Amino acid sequence: MTSTDDLLALLPSPVPHERDEVAYAQLAERISEGTEDGRLAAIGDRCATFLGHPAVQARTFGALVLAEAVERDAVAAELAPATVHGWQDALCRWYLAEDDLRGWDPALGWLHAVAQGADALGTLGRSRHTTRRRLTELVAVARDRLLTTGDVLLVNAEEDRVAFAMVLALSRPELSEDDATGWLDPVRAAFAAGEPGPLPAWVSNMSHALRALYVLAARGVRTPSDPGVLLVAPHRDAVLETLARTMRETFRFIG
Repeated sequence: MTSTDDLLALLPSPVPHERDEVAYAQLAERISEGTEDGRLAAIGDRCATFLGHPAVQARTFGALVLAEAVERDAVAAELAPATVHGWQDALCRWYLAEDDLRGWDPALGWLHAVAQGADALGTLGRSRHTTRRRLTELVAVARDRLLTTGDVLLVNAEEDRVAFAMVLALSRPELSEDDATGWLDPVRAAFAAGEPGPLPAWVSNMSHALRALYVLAARGVRTPSDPGVLLVAPHRDAVLETLARTMRETFRFIG
C-alpha cells in the first residue's frame, strides 16, 4: 500500500490520474475513515505548504486535502485551535491572491481554484474552532474572490460551490443579523457603480453566486458528512431580503 507521505508527494502531479484518482482519492478516503487520526495536523501542515507551490494543481488540491483534515477533526477532535486558525489564514491569503482561475485544462485536468478553495472555506465554516470573527472573514473572502475574478467567466458550477461555502458559514448561530447581511454592502456598491455596456464577467459570476445562495438559504442545505441534518441560516429571512435587494441592482425584475 502506498504510504501517506508518498501520496502527499504525488499530490502536485501534473498527471490528472495520479493526482485525482490516486493521491487525492486515497488521502481523502484514509482521512475520512480515521486511518490518519493522530496525523491530521502533520497532513494539514504539509498541505498548507502546497498553497505556496509554483504549480496551480498543487495549490488547489492542497486546499482540498487540508479541508479533509479539518472535516475529520469534527470526529477525531485532535486539532488545536491555533492550528486550524493558521490554516485558515494561509488559505484565505492564497485564495484571494490566486491568479490562475482555470477550471479545466486539457493537459492538467481539473484545477478549479475558485471551486476547490471554496470547498475548503466551507469546511472551515463548519469547524468547531471557527469563531464569529473568523466566520465573517470566511464569508468576506468568498465575496471578495468573486468581486476580483476580473474578466474570467466561471463555469462548471464554480459559483454554486462558492455559494454553498457561504451558506455553511451563514448557518452558524454565532453570527448576528448584521454579520449575516452586512457583507453584501460592498456588493451592492460595486453593482451600483457599474456603467452601461457589456456585462463584466465578475458581475455575471457574482450574480450567479447570489442566486444560488438565495436558493440554498431559502431551502437549507445538507452536508455530505451529515446528510441527516438540515442546516438553516438563523437569520434566513433577513439574508433573503438583503440578497433580493442586492440582486435588484442588476436584475430589476425581482419582486
